[in-house]
Amino acid sequence: MTLQKHVKNLAAILSLFVCQGCAEIKTLGGNDEIAEYAEAVFRRQNAITGRIMMSTNEALLEDERLHQAEMAMYDACKLLNEYSSREMDGEPMDVLFKRKVRASIKGCDDSIKRVEKILQKY
Repeated sequence: MTLQKHVKNLAAILSLFVCQGCAEIKTLGGNDEIAEYAEAVFRRQNAITGRIMMSTNEALLEDERLHQAEMAMYDACKLLNEYSSREMDGEPMDVLFKRKVRASIKGCDDSIKRVEKILQKY
């Protein structure tokens, strides 16, 4: 993937997170511990997105392994991001959706760790 395409992809993805980056995961089924974990995971994902987006390191931006891990992270974290977006918009969420979000947090966290590990070399 060329640097220009990578930057365009990241710009599109970042636009999804810019407004969500300030969001808080206030409740997730009434369990404060789960909500705190979810919020920490959410914030780490947003920090990584920002770091990659703002990087001027061409080697980082052209690293296909990083790109693949990053895309996997976005996929693994999509429910958590959707939850945050809905919460910011004040949309009601049913119990089943919240359960799916809770069940996805560990996978999201694991995918973030994979990206963080790759980023250590930069």
